[in-house]
Amino acid sequence: MTGMLTRSLTAVAVAAVALGGGLASASAASAAPAAAPAAVTAKPKAPKAKKTLMHECVHGVVTHRPRRYTVACGDGNQYLDKLTWKKWGTSAATATGVMRVRDCSKSCAKGKLLTFPVTVRVDRLEKGAKAQYYTRMKVTYTKKVPAGDKRVETIKLIGAKR
Repeated sequence: MTGMLTRSLTAVAVAAVALGGGLASASAASAAPAAAPAAVTAKPKAPKAKKTLMHECVHGVVTHRPRRYTVACGDGNQYLDKLTWKKWGTSAATATGVMRVRDCSKSCAKGKLLTFPVTVRVDRLEKGAKAQYYTRMKVTYTKKVPAGDKRVETIKLIGAKR
């Protein structure tokens, strides 16, 4: 392979001298590419999407696609559970799951935990410095409604300006 390369360079040098260009210009010509390749334009990267979150009322926890979410912040006797989300991060996300409600008719400590199927919708995004936050939740009971609740409950959530 080396012999072939040497013979090729020698032939280029001889041709350059014969044409009056000299050995230096022959070496430069053989080192330069024949034609410049077309410029490759890199596609600009899309800005990284901000994370979409919800503030949990318990201990100031921030959640992303929560599987469980406390509604009764004072005593924790009412919470959403088994949430399965769709379209998280869009202007409105929806979930199906259950609302767990403690029956406090006699005593909350001894009350039975009741389960109600629900659909949940979160919307009204508020943008923060590093994330965006849903600020409204609508819970709809799909079957039976717990005593004292409405079929559709609207809950104001804490946004970015906490």
